[in-house]
Amino acid sequence: MQDISEERKKNEALQGELAKAKQAFGKLKEKYLRLSRSLVQAQGLLENALERNRLLLEERSSLREEVRIFRKRRRVSIENTVSLLVFLQELHMGEDGGFVEDLCHALALALNLDKRQQWRLHQASRLYRLGLFHVPEEHRQRVDLCYTATAADCMVQVPLASARMLEQMDGLSEVARILRCTGERWDGSGGPLCLKKKAIPLESRMLSAVLAYRAMLQEGTSSGDALSALGREAAWDPEVIEALRVFESDSIKQKRESLRIRIWDLEPGMKLAAPVHARAGAMLLPEGTLVTQRHLAWLAAYSGAGPLDDMVRVYKEELEKAGGNLL
Repeated sequence: MQDISEERKKNEALQGELAKAKQAFGKLKEKYLRLSRSLVQAQGLLENALERNRLLLEERSSLREEVRIFRKRRRVSIENTVSLLVFLQELHMGEDGGFVEDLCHALALALNLDKRQQWRLHQASRLYRLGLFHVPEEHRQRVDLCYTATAADCMVQVPLASARMLEQMDGLSEVARILRCTGERWDGSGGPLCLKKKAIPLESRMLSAVLAYRAMLQEGTSSGDALSALGREAAWDPEVIEALRVFESDSIKQKRESLRIRIWDLEPGMKLAAPVHARAGAMLLPEGTLVTQRHLAWLAAYSGAGPLDDMVRVYKEELEKAGGNLL
């Protein structure tokens, strides 16, 4: 009887343990089901997040394309605006001959300007005469009125007038700043803000030095005397004047007569005396390029994406050989 009683106790203990195990298993099963439901929910959330991410990527890609198209249209719009301004400028005041533009480009390369600086200087060198629209025709050749600036007389000088016209136009505010500061001088004697030294934008220092140099040449001063005079004055950036002196010295040594012709008059065999640019400022063909049919085809293809400068400079010797009827 004692054995039976002990056996019963053991069975009862086992039954108790089995019940506890079943209870624990039930809890684990319930927990597993909750985890399964949570996993399904998490999987759904993940799928929704991935779908949203895919849609956002598509939207970002679409926005990028829209931004690219907008920037391209804006760039073309700026190019067309500049071209129209240059056309009106030349229509009312005659062509500038490209001297200022070509010399500014040479200085930009000599002083290692980056592409944005080169573009700004290129446009400023094309548009620096805009302010002459505000000057009576009989005074347009007065150098003291047009290209010198003092704080007391800043309302009638051309750089400020040019800047005021451009600063209202999209994409040309930095060009306007360059023109506004063309009247500033290295020693602080200019205007309208009386800036000095490197507070003046480099492009403004370059353009003002080129304009002063050209004015002296127009007065009959020789190149060497003009550069010496500019070098003695404290009004000009010494680094710019030195670069101008080096460039002009090299030009004199290698001087060859050149002429400006319309870009679509280029023919194979002509040699470029200055780089060919897009109106946006990008250099398409470097100086010294011997034009081939492939170059002409490439320029024609490029013109479909954006306008080119109307005029190019070629060496007269090659021009006579390739197309003397243009002379």
